[in-house]
Amino acid sequence: MTPTPENELKVGERLVEEEPPPGPGLLYWLGRGLRTALIVLVVLCLLIGLGWLFRLPIANAILPKVLESYLDQPVTLNITQIELSDVTIENIAVLNGPSIATLQLTPNLSLTDGVYLNSISLADLRADIHVTDTGGTEIQGLEALFTPQSSTQSDSTLPQIPIRRIDVSGIQIQATTPIGPQLLSGSLAMVLENAPSLMPMTLDARLNAPDSQSALLATVTAGPRGLVADTTLDLSLGHWLPFLPAIQAATGRTTASLALSSGPLNMAQIEEMGLPGLMAALTGSAEIAWSGATIKPDDWSLLTLEDGLARLMIEGGRAQVRLPTPIEIDSGPIPGPLRQSLPDSLKTYGDGNPQITVTQKEEMPALVLRPDAGGGWATDFALDASFALGPFSAQITPESLSLNDSFTPDTLSITTASIDMVRGLDLPRQITGHLETGHLDIILPLLLSDPLTHPAFDIPYQADVTVYGDILPPIWARSAALKSTGTARLRQGLTGLDMTIDRGSQLKLDGLTGTGDVRLSPQLRLDVAGRDPMSAGMDFTDPFNSLTVQGAFRLGALSLAIPGADPPLSLNLDRQPVSLRYQKGAATLALGPVDVTIPERNAGLSRAVLHLDIGGRSDGTQSGTATLSAEGILFAGKPILPGRMTASMAISQAMNGTISIDGPISLAEGRVTTSLSAEHTRDGNSHISLETAPIQFGAENLTLGDILPPSLLGADQAMPNVTGQIDAALDLKYSPAGQSGTMTVNLADIGVMDAEMGAKAINGTLRFDMAHPGATQGQQVLTGTAIAPGLPEMPSTIAFSVDDARLVHIKEATLDLFGGQFALIDTQLDPAQVSLNGTLRLRRVNLSTALKHLEIEGVEGTGTISGLIPVRVTGGDVILKDGSLAAEGGGVLKIDNETVNQALASDQEQVQLLTQTLKDFHYDGLTATVVLPAGQNGTIGLSLSGRNPEVMDGHPFVINVNLESDFRNLFRILLAFMDAYGSVLDKAKLPSP
Repeated sequence: MTPTPENELKVGERLVEEEPPPGPGLLYWLGRGLRTALIVLVVLCLLIGLGWLFRLPIANAILPKVLESYLDQPVTLNITQIELSDVTIENIAVLNGPSIATLQLTPNLSLTDGVYLNSISLADLRADIHVTDTGGTEIQGLEALFTPQSSTQSDSTLPQIPIRRIDVSGIQIQATTPIGPQLLSGSLAMVLENAPSLMPMTLDARLNAPDSQSALLATVTAGPRGLVADTTLDLSLGHWLPFLPAIQAATGRTTASLALSSGPLNMAQIEEMGLPGLMAALTGSAEIAWSGATIKPDDWSLLTLEDGLARLMIEGGRAQVRLPTPIEIDSGPIPGPLRQSLPDSLKTYGDGNPQITVTQKEEMPALVLRPDAGGGWATDFALDASFALGPFSAQITPESLSLNDSFTPDTLSITTASIDMVRGLDLPRQITGHLETGHLDIILPLLLSDPLTHPAFDIPYQADVTVYGDILPPIWARSAALKSTGTARLRQGLTGLDMTIDRGSQLKLDGLTGTGDVRLSPQLRLDVAGRDPMSAGMDFTDPFNSLTVQGAFRLGALSLAIPGADPPLSLNLDRQPVSLRYQKGAATLALGPVDVTIPERNAGLSRAVLHLDIGGRSDGTQSGTATLSAEGILFAGKPILPGRMTASMAISQAMNGTISIDGPISLAEGRVTTSLSAEHTRDGNSHISLETAPIQFGAENLTLGDILPPSLLGADQAMPNVTGQIDAALDLKYSPAGQSGTMTVNLADIGVMDAEMGAKAINGTLRFDMAHPGATQGQQVLTGTAIAPGLPEMPSTIAFSVDDARLVHIKEATLDLFGGQFALIDTQLDPAQVSLNGTLRLRRVNLSTALKHLEIEGVEGTGTISGLIPVRVTGGDVILKDGSLAAEGGGVLKIDNETVNQALASDQEQVQLLTQTLKDFHYDGLTATVVLPAGQNGTIGLSLSGRNPEVMDGHPFVINVNLESDFRNLFRILLAFMDAYGSVLDKAKLPSP
């Protein structure tokens, strides 16, 4: 329950109402009573002078009337003796007031010495006294006698008492008090040798309180030879403590003894020296013990004191208190109003029972009260005060307390104060720790009356705190341990706090992880390591918005998993310096230089530096800048995009929580530039736009090796040379349901050459579907010229698409070769398996040129060939099966091949005729079947119809011939492309389809 304003306790406000001034005190009583006795004596002297013989009847008749008029109450008495040296009065009674069985006066009526009483004796004194709530006293029946006559009345002045001896015996005073009736009995004897002067004096008191079983025995002697006092007190705390303000009830007993003495004193010295002088003159000791003590204050729960003992010694103007045994106090639960003012996380501990212990330090006095050289008083402490409640324990070691002349506390000095928190404390995090302060001075009057005027003061501190569980969700740690030293300054008026955190302060996080997709390194260490200490400050009126932090520290090696990455992706940061400045919602963070690695990609940044500067606007939004720079980018331990990289981003956050990032990125010393625009909404949707300016490749510009590490192509493949220009654009959208978008790559006059083959003048635009990384958006078309050793330049066009399984579907890939065209049609390529299945189409291929490049010995021909050959690539080998080719029209085929000649070698005339015919065969029909088995040479089965003009006068022949050759050379470009493409996909480790 939140306390209502009228129940809130404000600084400087009293817990109880201000107490009214107390009623008349003991000296006032004594003075008024002796005044009455002198009136009686004067009246009796007059009566003696008027009629000695009839003195008794006259006195008994007149004195009651005189006293009645003086006391405003009827008085009865019986004067039994009136002599110049002795007056005896018996049975004195005031209506509804006190009574005395016997009053005996021995006057001195000497004209030279003056009028005074040698002695006054009272026997069997009976009185009813009423003690008020404010501590004042009223004697029933004598209200008029003890009514103060002036508001300036004070009993601080030593009275003049014209009596040399006072004896009171048989005292029976019945007191009505706020805590019930109390009976006081006993006797009192006082001797004043130089009456009316109070000095020298001898006092002997024997008083008992039977109702409370309390007693006071006191003997005091004061005179020119000094003061000697011995007192013994035995009190019931339950009867007497409730007389004190703010005490409701008590139990237990206390015993005390006091012995005081001094050197020679006189009346003038006592009146002039004051309390400091009197203490300097006194020597003595006291001891107080208590047992079974409990106290119930007005605004607190019941307090229980363990049995204890304290000793007081006065010597040399100092009062020393020693505690042979600690003072131990057990309290009941914290009162409800105070408990409600506690933070919610602490309310549960308010139901516990606080324990307070005060312990003297070693052999030194626990407390020394002495006059202060600058005026007033000083109290020096040599004790520890400890407080325990639930998982909390606190200890304070006070140093001194200064007091003014009226003993009002002024400045409290504390040597050290500490608080310990044991495991189980939930604030709401599980926490253990030790906080300790150094020396501090507190001006109590200002703190309690007007805190806004209290000057600032510094508090040295050291902290050793461990937090368990959640740190800042979703970050979790088995434990986070902070060890810190520094200074905390409470600002003037206690309006705020400023702190420094010294160099060497350290934060260790063990078992550090994250929840959900966030994963952190298991251990992390942070050390304050700047030239100056870290600093922090806040205003108590608005702690969050007024918080300021500034300083430098060194962050230990850190591993951070990237949320949502598929496959998993993480960043590893080496130990690094960090500087931070935060003020009024504006933050500046500088991190690095640091080496950053991405272990899953074997990549990273060298000597990276991050600088973040962000702050709030008046409309509630936030904006700032972030700059990232690095000396280089690494992949597989080798630099790519060599040279310095920088990124400078503008960051903003709208009132709806949308975060935007925009800015340029420069790579490879500015040879690659791109602009980034990103947006992330509170509901988890993101949009990334990336545009890259044209990148120039060539001898004076970037090479492919600058962009792609060699490992992408495989260790056995040389990095090809690239020329031309590429630019790209990415438009990517993320949502909780997935991702979508387009990546566009424009190729302009790209050339790719290795030692033997390649391509040039590659042009076209590629569009990829980011919903399925690696897949294209529909069919793509590229044009260029293929180059292979032993072959002429081959203009080429390819129309293809890549599906979400990253299978390449080639609609048509053409090569203009041998005067005709070779084309892969309706072909499927699986780069991951380096496999292909499709059809090779030949259109109007010049047979003469083709046969030269097929390197079939002794075979020449003319004409054009067309046809279809099914082709399959698997395991890095080309397989042709049941290919069918045919000549378009006639031509000449000359076969003078040793293999064919040996196959046809024979004495038969027909065979010799066939061999002769093939050496210059003019065909009008030619068909061929093409077969290339796995791992073997291929065969071409020719079926010819025609004639040799030189044989049999051009007689027509139909001839079938099989030719054998390894014509895989024609497929080198295809195999090289497939091998490179598959290697790049494998090394890049794109997400699985």
